[in-house]
Amino acid sequence: METLELREEVVTVKQFRKNGWLPEGHDGEYRYTHCFEQLVPKNDPSGYPITGLTSEEEAEFEKKLGLNSGTLSKYNKDYWGNFRTNIPKDGLVLRLDNPRDYLTYKVLQADQEVANSEAEKHDSPFANFVITSDIQESKAKAAEVSVKRKAYNEFSKMTNEDMGNFLKVHGKRPSTNATTEWLEAEIGKIIETRPDLFLETLKDTNFKMKAFIDDCVVKKALTKSGSKYLLMGGDIIGYSLEETIEYLQKPENQEVYISLKSKLEV
Repeated sequence: METLELREEVVTVKQFRKNGWLPEGHDGEYRYTHCFEQLVPKNDPSGYPITGLTSEEEAEFEKKLGLNSGTLSKYNKDYWGNFRTNIPKDGLVLRLDNPRDYLTYKVLQADQEVANSEAEKHDSPFANFVITSDIQESKAKAAEVSVKRKAYNEFSKMTNEDMGNFLKVHGKRPSTNATTEWLEAEIGKIIETRPDLFLETLKDTNFKMKAFIDDCVVKKALTKSGSKYLLMGGDIIGYSLEETIEYLQKPENQEVYISLKSKLEV
């Protein structure tokens, strides 16, 4: 019984920008025009190519492609050693009703350099390419717009103090005379690039405490040595930011918290 079903579907394999050093939109931000990237099947720990094919799929592809039995076996290093997939800058279009394209698709799905969808590409640490389609890209864009809308909605509720605290937590401490326009511009940059990170930070129940501890360090009410946090007398209250937060939130340590707070107010 045939288990390999060709599909009336068109997908594109594209390289996506991760941390390129050239500006977005530059011709060579990840690949120059007329240049291409070549992918070859990676090997498993035993030294055999990772093809992503079951033995049944190997046999059915061999029939559809007119290949001799055993040609697509992972033990056939002669065939797989010469299997190359060239991906041009504009992407490689694969028509999944074509046996050769579908074989390439199956092999790329098993490659750790290739994310299998728009949803997976930022969660795949080794991925530099993504298998996508017009429908997938539309859904991904819609999801991105939705997240940005939520982020800007939360942004509209923030006071200057909230914005200042947010930037402190992100390591971009504003000056004491920072204007509303500057605060809004800096947070706007974060929302445009990482709206998910913006929302995640606001949901952090320890968000304000982190900003408070940062204030304490700047005002020298606390000393930070490596990852440790110490009181002015030298007592360690936490060996990490998380431990310090936990210490200051405990009921029995509220005198210490109030004392630090009063030093900031002064």
